[in-house]
Amino acid sequence: MRHPNGGRWPVKSVKFILDLLNNVDSNVEVKGLDVDSLHISHIQNQSCMSSPCHIELTLSEKKEPVKKEFETQLAANKSKKS
Repeated sequence: MRHPNGGRWPVKSVKFILDLLNNVDSNVEVKGLDVDSLHISHIQNQSCMSSPCHIELTLSEKKEPVKKEFETQLAANKSKKS
């Protein structure tokens, strides 16, 4: 069975998302933020049957892992003993 729209929509959608991400990349650089510290935390298509579609894209900074209190205490005890 052949798809009614000829299978072109996935290609168009991916191209649109890539263009959107390139735009985000440019905006991040203009604002002086670190591109490598960002990740996509949310992406959603607002209306799938309309043209043009509305895509919501949210970026967040990657957070460094926080050491557990126990590990912090061990490190402090080792430094005191030295």
